[in-house]
Amino acid sequence: CLVLAEQQLARIDFCPDDAPLAPLQTIAIEDRSPWRTVLCYYCGRIPVQHHEGPRLRVTVYRVLADFVPTSHGELPPLR
Repeated sequence: CLVLAEQQLARIDFCPDDAPLAPLQTIAIEDRSPWRTVLCYYCGRIPVQHHEGPRLRVTVYRVLADFVPTSHGELPPLR
């Protein structure tokens, strides 16, 4: 099995649709905290923002064959 977090896919250059993977289940993890820290905390004037929706979402895949992840280009830099 391979478990990938939704936030992780925004930071790495990997497309699970192109790999020999079969999605098994998507799990959303919720919590009661109504706040989240801001990505650019030190560059902005507000350190937290209101949070809505799940805290984390992960997808569990069944690996169907051996594979080596390869890049498909470059991701834009984080701002």
